[in-house]
Amino acid sequence: MAPDGTYVDIDLPLDIILNIISRLPVNIIIRCKFLSKDFVNLIGDPRFETIYQSNKANDYFYCLFVNESKPIFSLDLVQFPKDVYDNNKNRNYKISRRLSCFNSNRLPQGTDFHKFSIFGYCNGLFCLLKIESGLFNLFVINPILGEFIQLPLPVRCDLTKMFYMSYGLGYCQFTNKFKVLRIFSSFSQVSFLPNICQIFTIGSDQNWRAVKDHNVPYNFEYEHKSINPQTDMVAFGSALHWIVQPVTMGDGITAKPSWGGTRYICAFDMTDERVSALPFPPEVAPHVFYGQVIILLDKLCLWRYIPNGEIIDLWVMNEYGVEGSWSKQFIFKMSSLPKDIHKRRFKPVMPVTISPGGLLVATDCHKLMFYDLKKKKLLKVIHQTDHVSYPIPFVPNFVSPKTLLSD
Repeated sequence: MAPDGTYVDIDLPLDIILNIISRLPVNIIIRCKFLSKDFVNLIGDPRFETIYQSNKANDYFYCLFVNESKPIFSLDLVQFPKDVYDNNKNRNYKISRRLSCFNSNRLPQGTDFHKFSIFGYCNGLFCLLKIESGLFNLFVINPILGEFIQLPLPVRCDLTKMFYMSYGLGYCQFTNKFKVLRIFSSFSQVSFLPNICQIFTIGSDQNWRAVKDHNVPYNFEYEHKSINPQTDMVAFGSALHWIVQPVTMGDGITAKPSWGGTRYICAFDMTDERVSALPFPPEVAPHVFYGQVIILLDKLCLWRYIPNGEIIDLWVMNEYGVEGSWSKQFIFKMSSLPKDIHKRRFKPVMPVTISPGGLLVATDCHKLMFYDLKKKKLLKVIHQTDHVSYPIPFVPNFVSPKTLLSD
């Protein structure tokens, strides 16, 4: 602005303009996106995402609250400073931006857009699933941009014999491609059948294909669901991770699950498309494990619930794949939780992120709270929803799913 109050056009190189925009908070970028088509073109420039991720100038942590009870979703983007809680300040963080996944008018004609479920998320992209008349409608979306693509229909499966089915969205760093993994477990009248494992590479594959070593010799750990119901497969690095139990193969055709047997962390590598098992911490009894894999501060972690001792603890794998690198970071005593949370008894809290002085945790009564490590207790509600929802730690990006098809 000139001294006389008038605006002056400044012709800057595009790289400088992109660099300036990339340093804005995400909620500001989203607002600007709706004001100008030129701005939309700027953030759609392939260089913008690279510059945005390299800057990391925004000292914020983002969390999406997903409400599946409405058409498509209500996505509440909540923005926190990295020092989420400060005892000297009475903060009450509010929704930064209410997002819609995509405009239902742009969905394929005849698609019932109610009751979609998130079945995977990776690097700011989400995989949505809707089972309809035995068909599996799959979409990959970027909720920040409101853009999506639909994937080809997988092979139809006999849902009457389905024991378990799960999807995961992962990223191959070697090829710079996103992949969707599908595992389908079924059973006959007398036994379980081998898992059917299929994969789809976005931008390369025309149809779903069987994984070469398609028999994944594990059962999913499905008995104890978490606050976030969509965390069966967790993307970390170039692999998807989940808790499994071994399967005893009989004649090579049927499988017998080992109920109550040893659990493992299963890792499906997106590069070579092979399955491996990661060890549990030596101090954790894998045959009585109740918990799940999560990612905190770019580390693979185990969040464990011990019913008899009424304890919840967090284990961090400091060096990926090394059994001796596990360390116990946090311990929650159920007695330290508020009564409305304590009485629920079953995985009442789930860590969302680590912050100086404690943990930001989600509760199964739809609250986001801060656990103070010094005081050993949960402090005031930082964010609360008035509907059934669950939080997803979110790393925003500006990659259009449509560009993935042409890479």
